[in-house]
Amino acid sequence: MAKTLKLETKLTNGEFYISSLAIGILEGMKSGTVPFKEGIWSLGRPAFWNSFDNANSLSDDLLNCIKTFDEIDAIKSASSQESALKVIEKLLTSLHTCQKNSLLNSSDLKLFSLIE
Repeated sequence: MAKTLKLETKLTNGEFYISSLAIGILEGMKSGTVPFKEGIWSLGRPAFWNSFDNANSLSDDLLNCIKTFDEIDAIKSASSQESALKVIEKLLTSLHTCQKNSLLNSSDLKLFSLIE
C-alpha cells in the first residue's frame, strides 16, 4: 500500500494555501520546469475543486482560477504556447490577489502534516 501525505489546516486558511500552491504550479509551468499536462491536472481535476464548491470555503475568484487550469491545455493546442502563457499570467495576477486577501482574514496559518 502506498503511503499518503495529508496536510491539515483550518478551513479558513484554505484560500491561502491553495492559492500559494496554484501560484507555484503556474510559475513552474511558465518556466518550463513543470510540464503543462502535469501542472494542469495537479489542481485542475474536478474531483479536487468540486469538494470546495459545496463547502463555501474558497472565494469565487480562487475557484474560477482553479477551474481554468484545464483550459490552459486547450488554449495551447488551439492557439499557441504564447496564448497559454498569457492565460497563465492572468491567472497569476488573480491568484496573487486571492493570496493577499486571504491574509487579511487569517493570521493563524498553522499547517499540520501526517504520513500514513
